[in-house]
Amino acid sequence: MGHKMKKYEPELGQMVNGQPYKEYEASEELVTALECLANCYGILYPEDSNPFRNSGGKYKNDVFEVEAYSWDADYEQPYNFKWKNIEVSWYKGLGRGTTVNRVVSATDIEEMLRLCLISLLKANTWYCMYCGETLEEQGLGFLYCKHCDVTFLPYVSKESNHQCMEDCTNNNVGVKNE
Repeated sequence: MGHKMKKYEPELGQMVNGQPYKEYEASEELVTALECLANCYGILYPEDSNPFRNSGGKYKNDVFEVEAYSWDADYEQPYNFKWKNIEVSWYKGLGRGTTVNRVVSATDIEEMLRLCLISLLKANTWYCMYCGETLEEQGLGFLYCKHCDVTFLPYVSKESNHQCMEDCTNNNVGVKNE
């Protein structure tokens, strides 16, 4: 991000009726990273109300937390998304009136996206496509089966939207067991 972050000026509806907003306008890169998280959340948890959308949903793990825009006038929402000391707020939906509490570097965004994606995958149990045993986190997003001595890389298929994993040891691909 080579540009200076702009101070945020809310639209009239947000100023009058909206939840509190932050000091800076969120960069396009930050919003894109949050959209990536929103899409991954939707794929991993299709039955849940996606908290990145105008759904009323909430999600929290040991890395980040996210809460959909609140329409409750009696509840002053401190933020919609929080990771470390970065707090992001939006008006009604991610991408609209999206603000952040501090200057966020490209390095911050990269680290945030990587750690948040890994945490979403870790929260989702994966099983070996050969023996059915639970896979262990091996670092950098890789999963490992002790029983079969095989390393896997989980991903989401663009064609079918299924959670898949690539066997990095034997060069084989399989769909995630449910």
